[in-house]
Amino acid sequence: DGRARPIVAKRVKKLAEKAKVIEPHSPGEMYRLLVASRETRAHGGVLLMCFAGLSINEARAVDAENLRILREGPMLEAQTIMKRTGERSGKMKTKNRNRTLPIHKEMAEEIVRIARTGPLCRTRAGKRSGEQSLSDGVLLAQHRAGLPALTNHELRH
Repeated sequence: DGRARPIVAKRVKKLAEKAKVIEPHSPGEMYRLLVASRETRAHGGVLLMCFAGLSINEARAVDAENLRILREGPMLEAQTIMKRTGERSGKMKTKNRNRTLPIHKEMAEEIVRIARTGPLCRTRAGKRSGEQSLSDGVLLAQHRAGLPALTNHELRH
């Protein structure tokens, strides 16, 4: 039956019309963003989302204990935090909720510097940041750097 094709074609055309072209930050803009976030509690999140490609909930989960120095170089064990409960891992929509990523030596040093006293992304009280708190901090850092606001998902790509 050929009736389904026009419906699919309409949907594809509609999606193409809605498609948004995302202009990622340039390397210079990423550096400005990192500098602008330096004195904020979102600094660790900006570092991990921009330069390691972690999601906001993976960035929230990182502590110094997630960092491993191997013969091959520094590696970061990324886990996902459940949005509602704040617990690590749990049942997620993907099988790869835990992954190990190679990271640059300077990034490893920055993670150790920030996370020496607790979670990498934290509140004023030193507790692990919530998703909205970290998201707001990332938007504020983009504003301070004079950059167009990208969503957390766009930022990691």
